[in-house]
Amino acid sequence: MNKKVDWRDVASKRIEESPRTAQLSNEQKEQQIEMSAKISPYFAYGFGLLGPILLAVIVGAAMLGAYNLLGGAGANFSVSMGSSRTPTW
Repeated sequence: MNKKVDWRDVASKRIEESPRTAQLSNEQKEQQIEMSAKISPYFAYGFGLLGPILLAVIVGAAMLGAYNLLGGAGANFSVSMGSSRTPTW
């Protein structure tokens, strides 16, 4: 995605549409566009790496709540994430 997206164009459109930047001078808008175009690819990579992990943790927490509140299972977080070991008899 980072190779296909023109982050400068995206930043320019967002800044022009924002009501907060209406009173800024053109020079200040250019500075914000440049800064945003420089930082945005790193956020995209970070979100691509951390987003799925964060989603898995949120789903695990929701499942933990469902197990304990609705089912009365008394499970811990590692069980809800599916990382429990099988019992050895």
